Amino acid sequence: MQNEAFLLQCLAAQRSKYTTAKKFNIWKMRIILISSIASFTTCFIKCYTVIAVLYLFTIIVLIAVKYLDGFIAKFQKEAAQIQQYFDTSLYSCVLEENKESWGHIMSEYEITDVVSKYRQNDLSEFKNWYSDYSSITPIEQIFYCQRENICWENELKNSFLNLCSVIVIMGTIILLIMAICFNTEFYKIIILLALFSPFIEYCISSIYFLKKDISDNRLINENCNVLEKKKLYDIKDLINVQDMIYKYRANNYIVPDFYYKIHRDKQQKKEDNKAKNISERLNINNKDQEG
Repeated sequence: MQNEAFLLQCLAAQRSKYTTAKKFNIWKMRIILISSIASFTTCFIKCYTVIAVLYLFTIIVLIAVKYLDGFIAKFQKEAAQIQQYFDTSLYSCVLEENKESWGHIMSEYEITDVVSKYRQNDLSEFKNWYSDYSSITPIEQIFYCQRENICWENELKNSFLNLCSVIVIMGTIILLIMAICFNTEFYKIIILLALFSPFIEYCISSIYFLKKDISDNRLINENCNVLEKKKLYDIKDLINVQDMIYKYRANNYIVPDFYYKIHRDKQQKKEDNKAKNISERLNINNKDQEG
């Protein structure tokens, strides 16, 4: 069912929404980068008028960044709602249940309206969105699709957090070297830090939210581990897990597209192999129980 035309169009619309959110995030990064480069001029000039203008520019950048954050949050939430519709359509079909019981569901009119705006002809990249769990029970299929979402996010966020940490460390070292090489006076260092406040705030907030996402992801994963161990999870348990995943998607830190694409094929291959191993193991266990 996951390869039905309308559901693939839903994924295309979801991708478009996330891409738009990421574009706003890229513009946010560009504005901050321009502000940071302009701030370097304070190491070479003694004109207080120019420094005053840079201070004004820094304030404008901080305001612009908050404005862009609103657009990012809007498109991200809309993308999460579309993904929720896709997931719950699959899950309710497998269980022959009403998808409204899953919560946070767009109406048929709303989803049709959104999909119509982002309709695509080539949907090949969205086929087989989830790995193949068709050989196991319906409840197990849903549960391991949910776990696949969690694993994807965990790998991606940990990797990107490491990259951000390296960038922050390198940036700090470069600033210190510049301060020493140019024999920068203390008050100029303070001015430079003030002018660099958008960049500093961006780095600190990125690391904070990535760590928060990893922590939230860990909580969802721990909840799934408890359910897996008791082997008696039911629809209510799955709905609870899906609710946690939806809230996570709607508010998590957005990793840039270029970084996602670098890791996508490798991670998907890993998840497909994992799905085969899980299916084989569960089928053996089910046969043993029947025997």
